[in-house]
Amino acid sequence: MRTMTGFKILFACLALIVLLHPSVEAGRTKATSGVPLRPPHCGFSNVTHNRIVGGKPAKLGAWPWMAALGYINCNEPDGEPYWACGGSLISARHVLTAGHCVEIFGLYVVRIGDLDLGRDDDGAHPVQIEIEYILEHPDYTNGTHNDDIAILKLKKNVPFSEYIRPICLPIDQPLRNNNFEGYHPFVAGWGTVKFGGDLSDELLEVQVPVIGNTECKKRYWPIDKQRITTKVICAG
Repeated sequence: MRTMTGFKILFACLALIVLLHPSVEAGRTKATSGVPLRPPHCGFSNVTHNRIVGGKPAKLGAWPWMAALGYINCNEPDGEPYWACGGSLISARHVLTAGHCVEIFGLYVVRIGDLDLGRDDDGAHPVQIEIEYILEHPDYTNGTHNDDIAILKLKKNVPFSEYIRPICLPIDQPLRNNNFEGYHPFVAGWGTVKFGGDLSDELLEVQVPVIGNTECKKRYWPIDKQRITTKVICAG
């Protein structure tokens, strides 16, 4: 998932886990209608994933639910958005993302099915759809790790294809109760390859180990003294 600081993880059922006016953000609401929790054909990748060490560019169709989040470009308000976050398509109309991503000013559009955000000759055929409204977790506080989640409802349905389809949500109880310690899930996105580095236009993928919360607290404490709770899964 692309962020200003690098990769973030959206856990789902992987093996683990008309433009808006430039001065207007996507609307926000506190309610949403029912959504199918497991759309047909969710979670299927077009690529066989082998173990990855160190990260590498993703192949076309490897992560068909990956979405890039677009924001109003203040330097070019009538031009292309800038891409500064990401998420996962979970239905034909909804994208799951991080709460801190919707705190960034000017979020208004989502691009799904892309491979390289800076190229038109990468073989991808992405779709770009405006956001109708944003549903942020009511308990999320910017700067914390807890409840850092939001849902974006799009203005129209995403057309599913070989290279665009949703991921499955972990609705089964065994998945909901699993802390995934010892698993090696994939992380994908247009993030940085090093701390403080430039964002990548190319979709990247890497495998990271999930560690227990006790070990996570020990490792995380020197750089961030916020409390690590059971609401988060540590990986990396």
